[in-house]
Amino acid sequence: MNTLRKPIFHAGLILFLMIVFFPAGLILLIIRFIGHKDYSYLRSKDYAIFRNLFLILAAFFVLLKFAPSSDNTDTTAFTPVFIFCLIIAGFFQIKSRKKIDQIFVRSEHYKTLLYVNRLDSLHAIASVMNLRPEFIKNDFYYLMACGQLQNLHIVEQTGRIVLTDQREVIPPQQQEQEPKQQVATSPPASKKKVSPKSFSCPNCGASTVLYKEEYKECEYCATFLTYS
Repeated sequence: MNTLRKPIFHAGLILFLMIVFFPAGLILLIIRFIGHKDYSYLRSKDYAIFRNLFLILAAFFVLLKFAPSSDNTDTTAFTPVFIFCLIIAGFFQIKSRKKIDQIFVRSEHYKTLLYVNRLDSLHAIASVMNLRPEFIKNDFYYLMACGQLQNLHIVEQTGRIVLTDQREVIPPQQQEQEPKQQVATSPPASKKKVSPKSFSCPNCGASTVLYKEEYKECEYCATFLTYS
């Protein structure tokens, strides 16, 4: 069973160092961020560290604002700083959530390439999606851990993907689109005499079969394709 990689440095350690000695914590965070370039699910946690840091700063300025002062220091300037910290924390929360959402969006493309297009290697899928094979592999491990991809095994040495269940699984989106497209894009009888040609979508890389002078939308990203 494949296990997910753990972060290079623990988030608690980084936050502690940023509070005690900011430069040390920042260096560790930069090293961790660079080391996670092929791990979207860990990048999500990196953004969460930034979120937590600005939440801590916001709490700190709230304490300064309401803390009793013997010299009557003006604390009104702390309010905009507090609001700024909350806005930045919200920004990194969105970035963190988006990283995970993007993995699940890509999972639909992975399923199509695996079960419909029958691609059986990380390099082939990476070429179609214009991503690094290592990036694809780590997405697969995360999705397998979440139960989104099942009954498959990745051969680490070669990058080959072995399906342990060979039954074809058609993604729900394609199941909904397929009956409609069969009616809307069926070529005229006169054009069926010409041999069809397979085209790769310039946007998502999915394969689509077209007849001469036929045009239709890509069923995965709605890019217009034509065979003139």
